[in-house]
Amino acid sequence: MKMRKLVVLLVVLGSLCSFLAVGQAENQTTKDKYEATQNLCVVNVDGLHVRTHPSTDGYIICSLTKGDKVCSLGTVKDEDGEDWYYIIMKSGNIGWVFGQYVTVPK
Repeated sequence: MKMRKLVVLLVVLGSLCSFLAVGQAENQTTKDKYEATQNLCVVNVDGLHVRTHPSTDGYIICSLTKGDKVCSLGTVKDEDGEDWYYIIMKSGNIGWVFGQYVTVPK
């Protein structure tokens, strides 16, 4: 299981580096990326923790309120098969939220 977590973390870090490099190359801020993203999600609980990585072991970056809108940049499944969304907030901050607590409009 530790190896799987390491692989997921490396993939996430690689994606993040690519994401940031593209943003710098195109002279776009993270907030600009939010505004360009079409994968809108709505938070469906109060106090949803945004974390540094897709696990309850991840440090809490901030909390979101029911009704807040965020954009999904991707998903991964944890060792229990549960979805975690890699999100960007309107402020430009990025992090991970547990999938059961966001609604993804079809």
